[in-house]
Amino acid sequence: MGKEQVIIQQIHDAFDGAQDTLLKEAEEITKENLVDNTSHIKKMVELGFTSSKKVQEASKKMEAATKNARKAKLILKYKEKYPFLKFLTVEKLNEICEKYNLVHAPVENYIEDVPEKNLIEIANAQELDVGDALHDDVKNVRENGRTTTTRTVKAGLFIAAPENQFNLDGLTKKGVRGFFKEVVTSKVDDPIVFRYVKGGIQVLSKWGLEANDPDLANPLDN
Repeated sequence: MGKEQVIIQQIHDAFDGAQDTLLKEAEEITKENLVDNTSHIKKMVELGFTSSKKVQEASKKMEAATKNARKAKLILKYKEKYPFLKFLTVEKLNEICEKYNLVHAPVENYIEDVPEKNLIEIANAQELDVGDALHDDVKNVRENGRTTTTRTVKAGLFIAAPENQFNLDGLTKKGVRGFFKEVVTSKVDDPIVFRYVKGGIQVLSKWGLEANDPDLANPLDN
């Protein structure tokens, strides 16, 4: 087996084993951070000793235990619900990509060929439950009477591969290793309250950037 094939096998093994590694890590961290003598800590908190080093330390441990218990529960859920598909956290994905110098981006930006057997495998993959789908990240910024909406598209298929196997034009880098399509829309916030009259409308009130449009001005204001 050549050096390149060895690296490819290592990458495949990293993705295949990541789910079990994550589950083991989550369970171990949960176990390590379970707080002993919780009744004593609870009494201290109830009586107001919230700044105690013992209470603060217990709080951090419980927070870590709770966080990783949730992670373990999530991994087990996907493992049971999608038994033939591996689950990774985004952090783990980026960790593997960083180690092997990969990036991830939408499949539409991948420029290389895809083997027939993999096309069939992708096409026949278990359908994603609507409740498990990730919504696009939407950010609204309102400034000077204008609202700009930026939508980071996370729907659809993505692929992790060396950067030279992509055409990344038009994509925005998010994080260390991810590239995403962003859709930016901008609109003027120009609410206008009016009522219909014979032959047209009467403007009663207006605000926003277009409030000063001469066509909307009250003639008595001129």
